Amino acid sequence: MLDILFGILATYGRSGTQAIHDVRMLRSALHGFVLLEDIGGFGMPLDVDHTLMNCSVSPHT
Repeated sequence: MLDILFGILATYGRSGTQAIHDVRMLRSALHGFVLLEDIGGFGMPLDVDHTLMNCSVSPHT
């Protein structure tokens, strides 16, 4: 899985420690999203799955 993420980041010119930081941030964001969903932290009447599928993460350059 990490190889796939690093490969994707490489297409954006991200490698080495930059890519590691990017993967950490992505994992942290996904982990937080899952935790919030698990405890019912999304109180607005919007489809949470739609939110997740339409989020866009783009590495800073």
